[in-house]
Amino acid sequence: MKNLEIEDGYIEENYFYFSQSASKGIFRQDITDGRVENYVYVPGKMDSMRGRGLKIDRWKDRIVTSPGSDNKIWLYDQKTENWDYILLAPKQNNNSSVMHLFCMYIDEDKMYLLGCHYPAVIVVNLTSKEVKEIDYPNVTNGKDRGRFMYRHGSVMIGRKIYGYSGRNDVFIGFDINNELVNWIPCEKHREILDKIDYIQMKARNYKYWHQYGNYLIIQDGNNVIHYIEVNTQKEKVFNLQITQEQWEESLDKQFVRNTLKNGGILYESDITLKSFLRTISDENI
Repeated sequence: MKNLEIEDGYIEENYFYFSQSASKGIFRQDITDGRVENYVYVPGKMDSMRGRGLKIDRWKDRIVTSPGSDNKIWLYDQKTENWDYILLAPKQNNNSSVMHLFCMYIDEDKMYLLGCHYPAVIVVNLTSKEVKEIDYPNVTNGKDRGRFMYRHGSVMIGRKIYGYSGRNDVFIGFDINNELVNWIPCEKHREILDKIDYIQMKARNYKYWHQYGNYLIIQDGNNVIHYIEVNTQKEKVFNLQITQEQWEESLDKQFVRNTLKNGGILYESDITLKSFLRTISDENI
């Protein structure tokens, strides 16, 4: 049996759909009996940061993913079982061929993405596929990229999205209502930073922590998943494991080969994928 490290997920009816950190597979766990299945495989290119940032959410009857190294937002129609995508085209003046957009929020028919090393908020109309970039203020090309790195340190409060990179004393604020973005000093809005810090603290103590609807979902260090009903405090506990066959099916073997060949790092995946890597010979790499 293989353990999974949850990257992102959501609950729909009696199922928990989630992405995990070492592959492009989307898994599904039945929260009534704990059974885990490899639900669907995300197409498109993958790089060494893809699994670590693969966010998913539900929009209408579709599973929506954050973009990978091919700058495509993938949408999976659960009724027709077909994939579609929305292509993002980076601005030439932002000097980045791969946008790396990890912090993803969906509100009604729009998706909002905070750029990581890409100085813009990306607004995507999921119905019309219209894409709009709203630049971070006062960021020169390449000079200020170290100021931000929004991967996990973000939160949505009401109709505003806040991101914190830990690299400076400001965080980014984006107002959905008027689509304005600005830098905000941390000391003036400590309550927002505390909320982000709380989420990050949970992420450090556990592999995954999230509240969705009436459930608090926790994956602890022993690869056990806890479903806690917020209102009643009832808890269901299941082991989060899959078979060897399910695990290997979810991996992009070419991604692993290319990453190793180019001297890339698989982040925490280099430990998780140890048994799988033995199946790839040196001559194939």
